[in-house]
Amino acid sequence: MPSELLKQGLLYPLQANILEAEIQTAARVAKLVFNSGLARVSRPTGDMAAFIRKHVYKPEYATEGVVSRTKLSAKPSRRPVLRRPRFSFARETSRK
Repeated sequence: MPSELLKQGLLYPLQANILEAEIQTAARVAKLVFNSGLARVSRPTGDMAAFIRKHVYKPEYATEGVVSRTKLSAKPSRRPVLRRPRFSFARETSRK
């Protein structure tokens, strides 16, 4: 968290910077885990933040080739209703 934001009284990073703040936090945690010997995998070479940034999930959605709902048929499709099988939870009362 930058010191100028702390001086303004903010406790959390701005929404626009949340992903970068999470990456930096993850890099610090990963360094701590590797330095303390708790990691079960080998330490990646190079910058830890760059390694995490490379593997982080990015919620980017493709806009090309997306079919608009207005082009779809207005007639709803008939899907079969899936029913659960019926089970009996009654225990057997007679034992041999």
